[in-house]
Amino acid sequence: APLPFMVSTPWKGQVLAVGGELKNTFCIGVDGRFYPSPYVGDLEDLRTVEALKETIGRMETLLEVEPKVVACDLHPKYNATVVAEELGLPVLKIQHHFAHILSCMAENDCEEKVIGVSFDGTGYGTDGTIWGGELLVADCQGFTRLGSIEPFVQVGGDISAKEGWRIAVSLIWQNMGNLEKTLDTVRKLGLCTDQEAKVLVTMAQRKINAVTSTSAGRLFDGVSAILGIRRASTFEGEASTALEFAAEAWRKQREMQKKNPEENLKIRMSEKEDIPESTGISEASEDERKFILNTGEIVAYLVRAR
Repeated sequence: APLPFMVSTPWKGQVLAVGGELKNTFCIGVDGRFYPSPYVGDLEDLRTVEALKETIGRMETLLEVEPKVVACDLHPKYNATVVAEELGLPVLKIQHHFAHILSCMAENDCEEKVIGVSFDGTGYGTDGTIWGGELLVADCQGFTRLGSIEPFVQVGGDISAKEGWRIAVSLIWQNMGNLEKTLDTVRKLGLCTDQEAKVLVTMAQRKINAVTSTSAGRLFDGVSAILGIRRASTFEGEASTALEFAAEAWRKQREMQKKNPEENLKIRMSEKEDIPESTGISEASEDERKFILNTGEIVAYLVRAR
């Protein structure tokens, strides 16, 4: 197993954190030392769940510890949560993206309040929706959700993580607010058939296998499909990483063009004309007291540019 992370905060006690549902590793905390486990795997497979239980027992024996509390993800249906609840210890449920930020704080021995930016695929939010593009003000005692990307309807459940075109259609429909305009745009972009688009819009409207989401990972998948880079993924993260590589290639090409005075002038004029005037931030209601990254406007701009 990796070496422990050491923190200067004088923590006392022993705790077990059972880890996430995918790419699981767990961690045992002993006072100010945190021992991460070896890689366990995805807990969708019950054999991996059994491996998790066995590895926890072996590591507790190795470290000669008996944790008095167990921490797990907030999601009620995760197998990791079930494992935690079966241990017979007090259970502390932690929001997914808060846990990401806490791990970064521990790794850097930081105990001050921070602004944490947590962008990933999906995580169960405290409001019952799917989070994934979050800005949190956090310390070791808790967090405040400062902001997020603009919520959108994620249709199709887990299949939408593999088929980014589904997210693309949902984003376009949410932006257009009109079925005929949505179908026309989907047709031009070659995302799917009219029938498939109509089914997705109907599911979104009726909330059939559809959830409200702020997942940055799914947003990247949808944008990748809109730009014609990857309509679907054949392996995890394919569409998003392909989008990243395309953006890096575009930036390098742009930098080369800017070295040419004539091309640089064209670029500056094009940027001035094309990019919408916006701060990229839209205010939420006074009750929510958080801001929304205006990703909907970005999607609309990309559709027009394509």
